[in-house]
Amino acid sequence: MRNLTDQNMITSLSFGYTAGLNQVVSSLTLGGYDASRFTLSNISVPFAADDSRILTVSVQSITASNTLQRIISPLPTGAFFLIDSSVPDLWLPMFSCQLFEEALG
Repeated sequence: MRNLTDQNMITSLSFGYTAGLNQVVSSLTLGGYDASRFTLSNISVPFAADDSRILTVSVQSITASNTLQRIISPLPTGAFFLIDSSVPDLWLPMFSCQLFEEALG
């Protein structure tokens, strides 16, 4: 990624992956965003006035369908996750990961 930005082949170190579903192809985007998957909305997310606070998101639930166990909810009680803009991941609790493992084989 660094080599691509250094050679001006991509505009930033950001990347995204969208898995294909129901005859929709998957997408890997390097250095920006996929404008064809962008939908303009009027949603506004306010931030705390104190910008020294750590950005946190609340995930209320996760549902996975079409698994070996049909439909599962590996995050039954919801959880708060810290947002680190340098990392493109959220780490689920171990029990949630184990439920995904079982359901997906």
